[in-house]
Amino acid sequence: MAECGSRRRLFLFSDHSGSAGEALDAWALREAGVPQPRVAWIASGGLTDKTRGFFAERCAHYARHGVADVTLLVLQGGRTCTPDLLLGYDVVHLAGGNCYVFLRRLHASGVFEALQQYIARGGVVVGDSAGAILLTPSIAIAGFFPPRRGKRSGDLTALAAVPFEFHPHWGSGGAALPALREYATATGHTLYAAPDGSGLAVLDGAVHAVGKVVQIAADGSCRAAPTASC
Repeated sequence: MAECGSRRRLFLFSDHSGSAGEALDAWALREAGVPQPRVAWIASGGLTDKTRGFFAERCAHYARHGVADVTLLVLQGGRTCTPDLLLGYDVVHLAGGNCYVFLRRLHASGVFEALQQYIARGGVVVGDSAGAILLTPSIAIAGFFPPRRGKRSGDLTALAAVPFEFHPHWGSGGAALPALREYATATGHTLYAAPDGSGLAVLDGAVHAVGKVVQIAADGSCRAAPTASC
């Protein structure tokens, strides 16, 4: 198990498919510590039909785990939120989507600071794909994925809730292993490459892999990430 910052209950998903994805889902909900957790699902974009569709899928997914209280939060500009916005929720779920748009919306709404406070207090945070990347030091790794709308320049600093980088959808999109080894060496960060149906749990200062995740060290060496029994 790799060491990480203390007081962290974070779950980084490539996606939620397969038995490993289901096991990681169940683990995250157990960490909430209540029979019926309240979940805040934060959309990466605006309130569009696509967002509504993704939210409906996520609600159905949570329902299979017996969770009914899921709230859709759409980020608005004007920094209208307060730092304690998220403290009434047992789980905060960062959706997938466009990293660049998501990061910009987090800052514009003030939710970036609310997330920092929530994480520092040990709140359970689930990140899907782009949402998982936002928990790392930088969203620069999103540059390996196909171009989408959204500004790619400027400050790419993310929440830095973990000290490593995360590459979702490995093997089906993004970078190949040689490019990721170069990236890890250039950034000086350990990098975890997660295929769909896999992810990471960061708990009590340790990183646990669920599924077939590859760990790439800052010197470019790689190995299978140590897996957890969940």
